[in-house]
Amino acid sequence: APESVAYLKERVLDAAGRSVGIAYALSGLLAAMRFHAGMKRLYIPQDMLADQKIDPARSVFALKSTPKLAECAAEIAALARYHLSVARAQSGGVPRAALPALLPALIAERRLKQLERSQYDLFDTRLQQRDTLQSLVLAWAAWRGRY
Repeated sequence: APESVAYLKERVLDAAGRSVGIAYALSGLLAAMRFHAGMKRLYIPQDMLADQKIDPARSVFALKSTPKLAECAAEIAALARYHLSVARAQSGGVPRAALPALLPALIAERRLKQLERSQYDLFDTRLQQRDTLQSLVLAWAAWRGRY
């Protein structure tokens, strides 16, 4: 029986870590869209662009936000928020020693809030600004045992 408990705890931690990682990656790609677009790299799924009839050359690579591009960004942000909620639903089974590995959830959450404040304008220059409170937020969350 003790082996099964350890196995279940490991599964919970894996699920939480995977979800935090996905949310962190998605929010980071959205926040870095200006940088990547400037290098002619695009990380929005092609089928999403096709559904919205978005021509990357006229919007993304021209660094011009459009309502349809903002809609794509909002959809990706919603997926990231979903993964944060999945990760946080596992919080009861996560050992305190594993908490540092899950703190990037807070970074993802702050990026997503900034995206929402910018109305999902991926080229809003505020997305490029450094989060001066990030270290304090992470330290406070670690002290409280939250992610």
